Amino acid sequence: MKKQVTISSILLIFIALAFLVGKVTHTGINKPAIRYTSISNESIEQFKRMFQDGKHAKILFNMDGPWEWENESDLGAQQTEWDKEEDDLFVVYYHKDKDAIWQGYAQQILKCAHENIHRLEEVMGHYYYPSEMNGRKLPLYLTNSGKDYTATVTRIGGSSIPNSLGVTITSIGQFGCKTEAIVLHPDCFKVPPADINGYRKVLLHEMTHYVHRSSIDMNKRFNIFNWETEGIAEYCCERNERRQISDTERIDYIEKRCLLTGDFPSYDLAEYWAGESFFLFLDQTYGKEFVRDFIQNSINTSKDSLFIRLAHTAEEDHNLWVKRLRGINEDLTSPTDTLPFMASDSSSSTIAP
Repeated sequence: MKKQVTISSILLIFIALAFLVGKVTHTGINKPAIRYTSISNESIEQFKRMFQDGKHAKILFNMDGPWEWENESDLGAQQTEWDKEEDDLFVVYYHKDKDAIWQGYAQQILKCAHENIHRLEEVMGHYYYPSEMNGRKLPLYLTNSGKDYTATVTRIGGSSIPNSLGVTITSIGQFGCKTEAIVLHPDCFKVPPADINGYRKVLLHEMTHYVHRSSIDMNKRFNIFNWETEGIAEYCCERNERRQISDTERIDYIEKRCLLTGDFPSYDLAEYWAGESFFLFLDQTYGKEFVRDFIQNSINTSKDSLFIRLAHTAEEDHNLWVKRLRGINEDLTSPTDTLPFMASDSSSSTIAP
């Protein structure tokens, strides 16, 4: 009897060790490649300033990670309350209902996400496919109530944002910038898809955040203001199509408060409406290709250096933007005739105060 117990114990230990070795081997094989060899405290503080002010999704810092890029580790894959529609690029998690309404929404979102890629490549110059994200498909969550929206965002690790229709939750560390989830509020399905608050614009806005954050090189110093993060997203999703600000008070506000060398007043959400207006100004003044190059070069270049390369100053472009809003036609020297964009060398750039 004792001999049988001993053999059983040895067998159990052997099985446990085999499982442990298999798990370690699997983890080693699937270990993501290090993307950022060093992340400075300045970079961390810059992210905190930009994304943890209570109005934007929280960035989750995991300096030794982030691990578990596989979608099998997603909240939607771990909890039985979620079902999913997926393909090679996206996973859309949703709650089943007897009429399959949310499954239909999930299929529409899957189609819409694919359609958004062309616009993102046009505006941002690049889209990050799973092959560039350690095999991770972009996870999209459809919540069916306000309570579910808040709970889902919190469970994934983000922060609840009052009156938001969508939120992008991101983890960042030495292994890269991992989008944990894009979570959509059910209200964006209560209006037509192309409505200003419809799911087409909301999803594209959030996917722009996914591309923009993934484009940041954390090995270098970077310099991003709130009017870029939200203005680019609003411009990309064409929330207000060709926003023309004609209200004198708003133009005065832009002139006095929305300087390009700092954040726009966030308490008035100027980073959204004025930020979008500025990128439309760049589009209408210099063209779409210029906007794409501006976005790509603005991430790891100080704003002063960026505008100097245009043979302009930030103040000159700000003043021209205001004049255009007031209907005054005046041109600066075309940037293509002076200093064209070149590959950014941000090693000597500095963080703007």
